[in-house]
Amino acid sequence: MRMQFDPEHIKSLCKPGDYGIFNPPMDAQVALHELCHYLLGPDWYDTSGCTNQEQINTEIVCQIEKKYTGALIHDPDSLHRSRGKVPLNELPNQAIFRLGKMYFKKTSDVEVKSKISRSGPNAINLLNGHRVTILSSLYVKEVPIESVPETGLKLPFSELSVGDSFRVVDIIGRKTSNSELPRDWVKHPESIPANYVNLVTGHACIMNPKHIVIWLRG
Repeated sequence: MRMQFDPEHIKSLCKPGDYGIFNPPMDAQVALHELCHYLLGPDWYDTSGCTNQEQINTEIVCQIEKKYTGALIHDPDSLHRSRGKVPLNELPNQAIFRLGKMYFKKTSDVEVKSKISRSGPNAINLLNGHRVTILSSLYVKEVPIESVPETGLKLPFSELSVGDSFRVVDIIGRKTSNSELPRDWVKHPESIPANYVNLVTGHACIMNPKHIVIWLRG
């Protein structure tokens, strides 16, 4: 569905000829079909089974007037989806999404139906590490992790203090230990104590002290 005016497309629907400063003429039926496609969508059709074009025209007008009052859209769901947005509950768990200027990772499929909810957080803010609860019906836009800005001070993991939160790509963690890792820790990770907890999954994990992370001061 087109979301903006396309003068070249409109011109292609008009009758050929030079009409000076005035708009070229357009057949009335062509004009109504164009409004139908633009306002109701290119896949719209009359489900009644009627084959009389003038009667179908009546249905087109009825559907347009039911959905629109001047420029007010009666179907915000359609507008949201045309812009690539879906309700949070339609995103898979662990999906990255944007809401306003903030970026989040979905951490739970629990349905949150009201602002006062006892279900607990269902997402984590990738810019500050805060756990948040977002209404499941709220429209959000899924985005690739590459689009999340790398804001914050970057430093080696070893320079964080125990208790500090950090981010590495879409992982949000909290440092739990200053323990040193032996050179062969990659070969025998099961014998190495964890040095951070993944705040998204709750798992205790190991981070190379030299790895560069983004310190989340919030």
